[in-house]
Amino acid sequence: MSTFRERVILTLMIPFMSCSARFPIYVLFASLFFAKYKALIIVSLYILGIAVAFFVAFIANKILPKNEVKPFFLELPTYHIPTMKAIWNLMWPNIKDFLVRAGTLIVFASVILWGVMNLPPHSTPKTSYLAKISKEITPIFKPLGFGEHWEVVAPLIPGTLAKEILISSMGTIYGVELNSAKQKIQLKL
Repeated sequence: MSTFRERVILTLMIPFMSCSARFPIYVLFASLFFAKYKALIIVSLYILGIAVAFFVAFIANKILPKNEVKPFFLELPTYHIPTMKAIWNLMWPNIKDFLVRAGTLIVFASVILWGVMNLPPHSTPKTSYLAKISKEITPIFKPLGFGEHWEVVAPLIPGTLAKEILISSMGTIYGVELNSAKQKIQLKL
């Protein structure tokens, strides 16, 4: 049983904690901007998130009033080794939901994004329709600190559908996979 105060503190901490969905974003940004220190940057982002979350919790703990009394009681459930059937019954709805979502929305949006990035025919990503649209709406995002870089704004358009599309479109626009493949080929030669 938690108090309202504890729930508020936890709610303030959650945005700073790293989850598995943020890992691809960390990898992409580290590859783009800090290629030499990728691993250090990714670990630092995780640690920084935890440190900021604890700092926010510490400040919130000092600021929020402590007028609720929480009674102490401890009740432990009986523990059992889970069966494969129970595990499957808990996992299958989540797996099915992701597969349906990935199989429809994400694939469809990625195909549309690919088409917009390759139109008109014989265009480059910098001369495509996506670049033209992004350059038009870039001034809207200038107050957020994106400046005049359409490459940062372009993934936000399909990224409104799903965060997975944001990462794939940034990788496509910046050519991260292509550059890493070129580096691997050069190392082999």
